[in-house]
Amino acid sequence: MHDHDRFDRQSNRPRSGALHPLVFKLILALTALLVIASWAFVGTGYGAFSLVVVSAFAAITVGLTLALYRIWSHRPHGRAPRFSDWAHGDMELWQGRVKASDATIIALLPIAAVAFGMVLFAIALQLAV
Repeated sequence: MHDHDRFDRQSNRPRSGALHPLVFKLILALTALLVIASWAFVGTGYGAFSLVVVSAFAAITVGLTLALYRIWSHRPHGRAPRFSDWAHGDMELWQGRVKASDATIIALLPIAAVAFGMVLFAIALQLAV
């Protein structure tokens, strides 16, 4: 039986053991936004150092994301379901089961907060100059 074809008999909602491929793509896009926004600090005193730190963080994020996606993509399953169908289901974790939409928020929140925060810092720097 395919991973995304399993259903919970009590709630009649699909269950999944992996994030949707769109979530991985969003993580990569947010990482790119973070790196682009960090380039606003090149002209300041610690600009080079901040770029090294951000680049290292981005490399780790991209590496982990691609590794997790590669592990997931080698599992025997059919085509990924539509994101909206997947998000209305449940996701199984080691600790238990959560709604897939909640799992998406949990996965995206840290990188989204950092990326959008860096964009706001870059805007503030450009307005202050």
